[in-house]
Amino acid sequence: MTTSLAFNDATTLSPKAQREQDIDLVMHAAIEYHRKAEYSDARTLYEIVLNSDDDHVDANYHLGVLHMQTGDPANAVPLFERVLGHTPNFAQLWVYYFNALVGSNQFEAARASLFLAQEYGVPVEAINALRAQLP
Repeated sequence: MTTSLAFNDATTLSPKAQREQDIDLVMHAAIEYHRKAEYSDARTLYEIVLNSDDDHVDANYHLGVLHMQTGDPANAVPLFERVLGHTPNFAQLWVYYFNALVGSNQFEAARASLFLAQEYGVPVEAINALRAQLP
């Protein structure tokens, strides 16, 4: 006697839900590789997510952080900009963005970013500390 599984509409995901679930699984694996400092594997998985959804906030953020950790701040800049477009009130992100700009010798853009960061609620003390890092 054989048993077969019957799927009904309640167990079948819509294409959109399946895509979101797949992206979540890939992101989970990417973050695990990232935590273990297996940067090449993490980068590959973040890029797979971004090839599917170039506006994915978490993938852009984590890949930007990975670029910073691996000494590639210039490639972090556009990733952080995408995230700031969605979450401009994320104070820590403004710090990462500023550091990516400074690290890639974009000093005028870094200076300008501080004005925006302050408008979005980054404390004045933090702004002043960042400004002091500029040449």
